[in-house]
Amino acid sequence: MPRAAKEREEEMYLQLTLFPPPAPVFPTGEPAWVVAFSGGKDSTALAFLALETAARLAPPPKVAVVYGNTGVEIPPLRDQAMNTLAALREEAAALGVPLEVAVATPERSFWYWYLRGYAFSPQAWARMRFRWCRDRLKVKPVAAVLKALGQPALLLGARAGESRERAKALAAGGQRKTWYPIAAWDAAAVWEYLCRRRPDIADELAILYGCAEARTGCWVCPASPASVQLRRMARLPGWEWLEELARIREMILAARTPEEREAVRMMADHVFSAGRGKKK
Repeated sequence: MPRAAKEREEEMYLQLTLFPPPAPVFPTGEPAWVVAFSGGKDSTALAFLALETAARLAPPPKVAVVYGNTGVEIPPLRDQAMNTLAALREEAAALGVPLEVAVATPERSFWYWYLRGYAFSPQAWARMRFRWCRDRLKVKPVAAVLKALGQPALLLGARAGESRERAKALAAGGQRKTWYPIAAWDAAAVWEYLCRRRPDIADELAILYGCAEARTGCWVCPASPASVQLRRMARLPGWEWLEELARIREMILAARTPEEREAVRMMADHVFSAGRGKKK
């Protein structure tokens, strides 16, 4: 282990030993829990923590893990999310906790809306009411799955330390039957839990996300972190073809006519097909 990494690990251990995070609070009186899973470190930690906590209850509540797959997730992040879901199935079986894994997918793809001329520029996206993609590709599909599950207690991995806005929202209180078990944890506590509970998954997440706190799940996202993440992940072994995807992302933002948009879509299909063939 590099010296700098070892020093950070020792510092994190000392901090958590002197100032341990508060114990997470779960809705122990509810017969079923749903974990909203994005694949990032917070929701991953929450999912394993939920299974661990459920196993100590008699009878254990049924746990459902819902992953919103927009269809345009950054490929390495999507693959890691799927690997984590498989690990959660194994973990639940070993603990004797009933688990249901649901992958929510949109009725209409990103390309369906894009080819019909929906605005997709940094200027439009920056104004919240123009974020048409979020509702159509993730919020509504996940909401449909939750409704089908009977609206059980919803567990979210939001933390107050993520941002000032998130802290204010959590302080204001959430919706009915919504719980935030790790709201008071900081990033160090999340990483410490993952490193102790599932070091293999913690290592993969650290490689994919690096030191970034923000998570951009979609490679077509106009937000600048998407470009940064794509190019950083293109430096990982086996994912060099993501550099081409970063270039196509810029073309998505620049295309204006229906013909240009269709040409970009076809190019993206080709890059994905060729890239998957290269990925070992």
